[in-house]
Amino acid sequence: MKKILIIFSLFLIIILIYYIKKDDDISYLEITDIKKVNINSKKLNDYIIYKKDSYRLIDFLYDIKENINFDYNKKNYYINNLFIKSDLIVLNIGHNDLNYINKNENDMYIYIDKLIDDYSNIINMIRKISKEKIVIINNYNIEKKYDDYLYNKFNNLKDKYKIEVFNKKDFLNYYKVFTK
Repeated sequence: MKKILIIFSLFLIIILIYYIKKDDDISYLEITDIKKVNINSKKLNDYIIYKKDSYRLIDFLYDIKENINFDYNKKNYYINNLFIKSDLIVLNIGHNDLNYINKNENDMYIYIDKLIDDYSNIINMIRKISKEKIVIINNYNIEKKYDDYLYNKFNNLKDKYKIEVFNKKDFLNYYKVFTK
């Protein structure tokens, strides 16, 4: 009887420690080359934005390989450490890549395929570091036929890398559900 009481007490202590230490706050990392998605939530513990102007996918790939550090809100972070700590990783990049392309239709499809290859390399590197949720926001200012083609290409990456792909308005709805 004494052993059962001790085991039961230990079990209750473990449960108590779990609930005291449980972290309900959401850490959110957004990688972007445009203005941030305006998200306001009391549940966010850390909302960190890694933003660079004239930022291309190849630059971001280099930053992951080098595990660069950067300052945000007077704190210093290493990019790969944030991949581990964040509950949600949002990739909103590639805008500058698409701005560089000649508007020739034949080149645009080829360039979108190249963009998807670069995205695939980036997501693969992030997946080696983190198993957390990754979301791609598809909000590029390109013609509808190209945007549809790009969105379909992104969707082809979903199962392979276990990611989500949203248009901007759909992402805001997803985010509301994610932070409940």
